[in-house]
Amino acid sequence: MQHRIFLAPLRPGVSWAVAQAHWRTNHEAIMLDIPGLVGYVQDRPREDWWIHLPYLACSETWFADRDAERAAYASDWYTQQIAIDEARMFGRDEAWNSPVVNVET
Repeated sequence: MQHRIFLAPLRPGVSWAVAQAHWRTNHEAIMLDIPGLVGYVQDRPREDWWIHLPYLACSETWFADRDAERAAYASDWYTQQIAIDEARMFGRDEAWNSPVVNVET
């Protein structure tokens, strides 16, 4: 299983409220259609914390394996739908992502 975390800051000139609303509705809906996706979670902070956090979005994805993940992010759906939608809200150049190798609770 390939598990990844993604953190992205708010794009300059976009309000937190507008970006959060878009991320939770429009972006979530198109993200669920990425080829090969087996799991997707948006980790959502409380509204009173929005102005204190360096990132607007924290999401996690799961794919069957690294090859399935690579294929998904190389797909037309990702480049023509998801990347364009993310650019509406996120400072993509400052985004951070990493495979998750272990989760301890």
